[in-house]
Amino acid sequence: FILFLFVIVFPTKNYKKLSIFLITIISLALVGLLIYGYAANNAVSWYKIGPVTIQPSEFAKLAIIIYLAVYYEKHREDMDEQWNILKPILFIIVIVGLVAIQPDMGTALIIMLITLIVFYGVPISKMNRSMFNKIFIGGVIVVALVLITAGSKLLKSYQLERFNFLDPCVRYQEDSGYQLCNSFI
Repeated sequence: FILFLFVIVFPTKNYKKLSIFLITIISLALVGLLIYGYAANNAVSWYKIGPVTIQPSEFAKLAIIIYLAVYYEKHREDMDEQWNILKPILFIIVIVGLVAIQPDMGTALIIMLITLIVFYGVPISKMNRSMFNKIFIGGVIVVALVLITAGSKLLKSYQLERFNFLDPCVRYQEDSGYQLCNSFI
């Protein structure tokens, strides 16, 4: 509630000053999970402070939105330079990697989706957009091929069960298809 009131009262123009600080703190917190993280539900994604647990990757979503918005606004005049477009995305890939090794694949995918949505909202030249579209589609194809060929070695059994989407309500209704069947209902 206190944080809620702070966000309402805090002037949005000050987010520009805080963006680098926020993304740095979140990055350090995600690195710190490798050493001091608390494990729950097969993931080391939390800090346990007394009776409270804090998951830095949830704060990362907001910090990334602020960071990307401030970065792209600051560099709006030189967005035809490919490095200015790519630099924050490479930094976000590191954050996604830190979240993925917890392993929290759902949050990692959400962070990638947030980054993609913000990126496609940035006005860049058609030539650069076309090049980045090809890189993105190529990356998706590479990831898909890696998952198809080595998925059982890279993913845990409970993650592989989520791919049981062929007729989940008949074959897997009581276990891995339970959530999907209920969403259909």
